[in-house]
Amino acid sequence: MCLLGMPIQLYMVQTKTEPHCFLNRDYTCLLRGICMIMIVVSHTVNEFTELLIQYHLNSIWICGKFATGIFFFLSGYGLTLSIKRNKVDSVYIFRHIRNLIYPYFIFWLFYFLTGLCVGRFSSGNIPYIDFLFLKMPNADTWFFRTILGVYIVYFAMARFIKPFANICIAVIIILYVFVLAYLGVSSWWWNTILCFPVGILYANYSHLLAKSASIKSLLFIICLFIISYKYVPSYYVREICPAVICCLFFAYLSLRVSIPLKQSIIPISIVSFIGQNSLYMYFMETIPIDYMNSKEAGFIVFVFGSIIATIVLTYLGKRVETYLL
Repeated sequence: MCLLGMPIQLYMVQTKTEPHCFLNRDYTCLLRGICMIMIVVSHTVNEFTELLIQYHLNSIWICGKFATGIFFFLSGYGLTLSIKRNKVDSVYIFRHIRNLIYPYFIFWLFYFLTGLCVGRFSSGNIPYIDFLFLKMPNADTWFFRTILGVYIVYFAMARFIKPFANICIAVIIILYVFVLAYLGVSSWWWNTILCFPVGILYANYSHLLAKSASIKSLLFIICLFIISYKYVPSYYVREICPAVICCLFFAYLSLRVSIPLKQSIIPISIVSFIGQNSLYMYFMETIPIDYMNSKEAGFIVFVFGSIIATIVLTYLGKRVETYLL
């Protein structure tokens, strides 16, 4: 199973009063929750490749890719604002890296206990190597390792060369994309990560971008998306540009759209909970996908069952973390 990705403990903007901006705490939680559901769906339907091709539902995979790009965008945006507002010392860095690692350990606890219950480890085949190398069983786990590396490098630069941290991390990410693409590494390792520096750019210049956020600019973004996705012959452009342009579209919406959000509505509160605990969702989805029999369950039961089970496991994981801490 190849995980398209999922951000993790993304930073959320604390301000709730910025005009023309839905990238505050409530809206980013909701947006992350929607994207996380898209990603879980895109992972579960991987078990039904022939069915998707037969009914021309391949676009579900594409939605997972775009959702991952939005996660990178929100992560770059929120992390940049957090660094600007706080002193980046060893305590700050340790606290945030710890928040990324704890869900990983709790996931493995749940996965191991579930395996014992169903007899998965009766022959002693416990995947120690996966655990030590920050991997999940039967999954690539590329997103977690990539974003963890990006965070560590960004924190280090903000700690020692803060005035140049943004440009340095952007250059490093661009080089990362070029090197991995040149080496022929699977595209999901590099085709959405450029959305991270787009989020950094938005965090620093949203006040200037607001002046140019017009209908013409929206039409220009839509045209760029269609051209890059449908008509550009370059494989690398088709892989990278649509996700980046999708983030530009959301950036445009954040500058022009303001919609009242009522957290008391149950579906909204559930989706917001998913967004608040997106790292747990990213990890915990592996358990139902790995342990359920997709052929016996069928498409509908497997997809919806995986989503519900992942939400329940996320809730339990968060409770365990609260108890341990």
